[in-house]
Amino acid sequence: MATPLQETVEFAQFVEKELSAKCAERDPDFASISALIAQYRTASEAIIFNNYSYAVANGIEVRFWAAHSKVNNRYRAQLSKVGRTERNTEDSSDGPDCDRFGREERPQLSTLESSPTPTSTLSKAAKDATAAS
Repeated sequence: MATPLQETVEFAQFVEKELSAKCAERDPDFASISALIAQYRTASEAIIFNNYSYAVANGIEVRFWAAHSKVNNRYRAQLSKVGRTERNTEDSSDGPDCDRFGREERPQLSTLESSPTPTSTLSKAAKDATAAS
């Protein structure tokens, strides 16, 4: 019968393989990758907390961070691919222009145009007072 540590190690190894396979897919499902990395993190933490010397000797933390980096690199590559696609179709879209975060771009007004100056407000008030009398 396997000890709880052995079971956790076997589970972590299984999840690590699944994670590597998902990251290697052409068009991965990032929701399942996110679930797998969460499971792998939990298993790695359990190994480290249960037997620190075993975790250090077997490079559990290093393996976890390597998997984490692999997921981040895959995610960045996918975002870059999406960004290129959006830039290529941006000129042909009929929708509003958006910045890289998807927010609608609006023309920027200079500070002089965006708010009335005290003298122009005073002038307007003086004209209104003169017109009223």
